[in-house]
Amino acid sequence: MTALRGQAGRFALVGVVNTLVDYLLFNGLVYLAGLGVVPANIISGCAAIVVSFLLNRSWTFPESKNHGAAHHQFAKHLITTGIGLVLATITVWLAEMVLEPYLAKLPAIFVTFVWNFTLSRHWVFAKRP
Repeated sequence: MTALRGQAGRFALVGVVNTLVDYLLFNGLVYLAGLGVVPANIISGCAAIVVSFLLNRSWTFPESKNHGAAHHQFAKHLITTGIGLVLATITVWLAEMVLEPYLAKLPAIFVTFVWNFTLSRHWVFAKRP
């Protein structure tokens, strides 16, 4: 249980960094560059995906370096976070109907945290049988 808490804590801290990258880039693209919320979310989400993989592989799940080649893990990470990005985009699109874009992004962050941690722990960075 302690290992799970430690991983979840590190994942959450990495998530703070990813969220800052995602949230700040998203808002910059919407409010400064004039992009719509959907393309802005896709661009900011992709940037966060790369940051997430690098930090999680090296810090959250460091033992995963012994469990498989980085390119295989990155492919799994892309699938996991790609689906998470779709979930986040749907969430932000729906939430924008009742919230300002900067607030609409917040429920999407929660949805993707749960999705991404679960799959990262049990599939992307898991020890291979």
